[in-house]
Amino acid sequence: VRMVKRIPSQAGLGGASSDAAAALIAANRGWELNLLTNYNSGTRRAFFNNPGQTATDFVPAFFNLDLNGRVPLSENVALNLFLENLADVQYERVNRIYSPGLTFRAGISATF
Repeated sequence: VRMVKRIPSQAGLGGASSDAAAALIAANRGWELNLLTNYNSGTRRAFFNNPGQTATDFVPAFFNLDLNGRVPLSENVALNLFLENLADVQYERVNRIYSPGLTFRAGISATF
């Protein structure tokens, strides 16, 4: 990432532009922070019905919020952090398989 800023004479150097520059510098060094949302409007549980039957058994709708980040430890190694289901809401992801609630995961990634 390369940033070029042209500063007119007698212009201020503080404020939002310096905040944006700091964010670009952090992103260029490999830092990441992501807030992810997932909305499922509900799905039908029964895939096979007898002729003339209608499917009335549905998985309820849910909204999910996740946070993940990446912190560089060196040029080739980074720490990955994940917080899933921030609202700690019990929901049914797949046919009668339920989410585990608030989940924390951490890992290390390396590039060679």
